[in-house]
Amino acid sequence: MKKTPLIIFLFIYFASSAQNLVLNPDFELYRCAPWLNSSIEDCNSWTNPTLASPDYFNNNCIEEKTVAIPQKYWGFQMPKSGNSYAGIIAYDNRKHNPQEAGAEYLQGSLSETMQANKTYNVEFSVSLAECSKISLQHLGIFFSEKEIKEKTVGLLKFIPQVISHTDISDTSKWVTIKETYLAKGNEKYFIIGCFDDGQKIKFDKVKPSKSIPDPRDYAYYFIDDMIITSPTGVRQQ
Repeated sequence: MKKTPLIIFLFIYFASSAQNLVLNPDFELYRCAPWLNSSIEDCNSWTNPTLASPDYFNNNCIEEKTVAIPQKYWGFQMPKSGNSYAGIIAYDNRKHNPQEAGAEYLQGSLSETMQANKTYNVEFSVSLAECSKISLQHLGIFFSEKEIKEKTVGLLKFIPQVISHTDISDTSKWVTIKETYLAKGNEKYFIIGCFDDGQKIKFDKVKPSKSIPDPRDYAYYFIDDMIITSPTGVRQQ
């Protein structure tokens, strides 16, 4: 019986060390009722790092079908969990010129800064919208100490520290991406999307759903359940 408190303490210690550091990770908390073309900035703890317009979807929205769940403007998809998810045009190829390509991004924040030289588990789920005529081969995550705001609607010229290695062309179900990140230290913000890192953007053509009346020459992704966990056995300060 004397060992019980120690066992409980160890359980709490290791459980807390694996807590999700992402604020509002499943987009369930929002500042105002979703209405019309809801922006991601209607959602607590999420911001838009550029002049583009990432979307916020919620199944409580019934007045405007472009952000209601389920809906047909972008394509049918239920949330991975809860009642909400976000959406971005990860790569807009309508001008068929990489120099004029457009993009949208999601910027999230952490409950505490990262520790240097510690490996973090990074996980999030995506689903390619049925309106898309292309799918990206990779999505990236860029971590930073400060919140970013760029006056552009094009690709951000950052080198993402995390690159997805999972097929993200599925439009029927959610695909979970799992990667790791070795922190430099003091990172507090992260951006999800497609970046201009000096390499050619790799994408594949896909066949849009016949239920979409206006398929578009871009890769639109729904995003849900963002998870970043601290290193096992290391208590964050």
